[in-house]
Parts: sequence; C-alpha cells; structure tokens
Amino acid sequence: MPPGFPVARALVVALVGAGLAAPAPLRAQSILDAAAREATPDRLTLAVQEAFQQTVAVDGAVAESDATPDVPEPGIDHRGLINQSLVFLAVQHGYRLGWEEKSRAELKGPFFKDWLDSIRIKGWGDGGKVFTNYVAHPMMGAASASIFANNDPVSQQAEFWGDGYWRAKRRQFIFALIYSEQFELGPLSESSLGNIGKRDKMTWVDHVVTPPLGIAWAIGEDAVDHFVLGPLHRRNRYLANAIAILGTPGKSMANLARFKPPWHRDGWSRLHTPDGR
Repeated sequence: MPPGFPVARALVVALVGAGLAAPAPLRAQSILDAAAREATPDRLTLAVQEAFQQTVAVDGAVAESDATPDVPEPGIDHRGLINQSLVFLAVQHGYRLGWEEKSRAELKGPFFKDWLDSIRIKGWGDGGKVFTNYVAHPMMGAASASIFANNDPVSQQAEFWGDGYWRAKRRQFIFALIYSEQFELGPLSESSLGNIGKRDKMTWVDHVVTPPLGIAWAIGEDAVDHFVLGPLHRRNRYLANAIAILGTPGKSMANLARFKPPWHRDGWSRLHTPDGR
C-alpha cells in the first residue's frame, strides 16, 4: 500500500460523510479528521473506535431522554373528599336532629323499612319556605362543590373563566349532584335519619334545584374571589378575610369541613386574580 494509506484515509472520510459521526459531538468528528491527516494504521483504527463510542454514547443518552414517560397528573384526593364530606354531612344532620323534634322521634323503629317507606317523591313544591328551597339548598350545593374542588387538582389549577374552568365546574357539578341525592335519599339522608318522606311531603324541588343553582352559586363565589378578594387581600388582608367569611359561604363551609379558617384559600398567591399572581 503506498505511503500515507490513501485507501484508509478515503475510508475514514467516507464514514464521516455517510453520517456515522453526525449525531456525536464535534469532538468525535475532530478525532476522525486528525486521524485522517496522520494516516497511520493504528491511529486510524483507534480513531474510528473512539468516534464510534462517542456517537453511541450521545445517541443512547438522547434515546433515553426521549423514552422518559410523562409524569401523570395527580388524581382526586379521595380520602380527603370522603372525610370532609362526612364532616359536612354530620353537621347538617346534627342541626336537623337537634332542632327538629319530629325527626328525632322517627329515629325509633325499623331502620330499613322506614327508610324505604320514606322514598316517595310527589309533585314539585313541598310547602317549605322559599329560603330553604332556593337559598339554603343551593348554598349546600355550592359547599359540596367547594369540598370537591379542594380535593381535585383539575379544579385547583383552573383559572376563573379560563382554560379548564368549565371542565372543573362540570366535575364539581357531578359531585354536587351525588352529594345532594345522598342527602335526600341515601343511607345517611333525610329519608333514613328522620324519615322525611314518610311523615312529610318529599318533592322534586329538592332534587332539581340544589345542584344547578349550587354550581351557579359557586361560580358567583369564584367571581368574588377573582374581582374582589384577590386584589383586596394585597391591600388589606384582614378586611378581605372578613368579607370572605360571609361573601363566599360555600367556600367557608368547605373550609370548616377540612378544619381550616373559613376565609382560607390554598395560597393567596395562587388565587385567581386579574393579574394571575
């Protein structure tokens, strides 16, 4: 073979041109170029091996990075959701049984028979007060929606009226509906504990009004947070806290159910305020 090993030199140049070292750092290509200039058999062999190792190492690192799976979003905190719902439910039934003598009297007798006898829905109006049906019950719907929101990452990350907001509200509505029906008809309900439907009239107003008006109420509380409490909290947090107690009663009750102050928000810095801070 003539001095300078032109065939070996041509082989190295061809390998470089074919893209063997293309994915590797510039260092690998410089190794091959230097070996081609020196044109000694040992140097050429070592250079090709070293450049190939550089290429495989870089390509392997890139492939490993690309193969890294996405981290899944955290799911609903079911334990917190159940515990807080039970606390809220216990307060509601505690109030009922404490103030309603007829409900306390119906605690006697066969549980399952009286419960099933109480599940009778007739007509629309139950003869109750307007405040009870169209204010207190929707407030309960807003509170149950807020309990769900406090344990749902989708709801916590949603910005008021922005991307993901209506998805979060749909999820809250479904839970508010489930909670409302359990409160009216379930195993821990007005029907099972106090037998409302057995001694009084149970009508559709309680089932139809609570979830949709409750979500509408919850949207109104989000608006109060967005336009009033967030900006006010930066100037006077004590006044903002006082307004939060009565201005957002659904969230206040949900906070108490998780043993937090009624004005609490999960980080005022993440409150859905106009400037997004």
